[in-house]
Amino acid sequence: MRYRYRHVGLLAAGGVTFALVAVPGSPAQAAPCVPPADGCGTTTVTFDVTGDGLLMSVPDGPVDLGAGAPGDTTTPVSLGTMTVTDARAGDLVWTCRVQSTSFTAAGVNPIPASTGRYVPGTVSTNNGTANSQNSNDMSANNSIATHAAGTGNSTSTWTPTMSIVIPNTAQAATDYSGTVTHSVTPT
Repeated sequence: MRYRYRHVGLLAAGGVTFALVAVPGSPAQAAPCVPPADGCGTTTVTFDVTGDGLLMSVPDGPVDLGAGAPGDTTTPVSLGTMTVTDARAGDLVWTCRVQSTSFTAAGVNPIPASTGRYVPGTVSTNNGTANSQNSNDMSANNSIATHAAGTGNSTSTWTPTMSIVIPNTAQAATDYSGTVTHSVTPT
């Protein structure tokens, strides 16, 4: 319990005597500690907030986009779930881009990456805001997902679909293949 103190004057034989009397009451404001005279001391406390990096994981594949005739567009097929983990413990701003190689098969002319169509769908995030946009030319290294706002760490995911607009000049062959590359960078 804290006490308030009052000066009290007492009339006694030979004169007036003053005393300091403790009276229970409301807590008083604590006086600052001044080491070492007040019998106290201070300790400086430090710590670190660690950060890692901006990482992306994508499914290995292969993903089969099916088949189609020249002039057709293949049916959109899921590429699986893409995940960006932002463990930088800071500003959560980044851009993800997608690009493809040409699609090649043995003994025929390649089909250009510009015929690839990428639809990211909705980007879900647990911290901040994220947006997406389609890529109608996978040769161009287009932005397909962005993250803005928020601080600390975040995890963002999306499950895109991909299709190919088969050129009228495409030649019949089995197993056309190409490589799709996702890249994420701070912005």
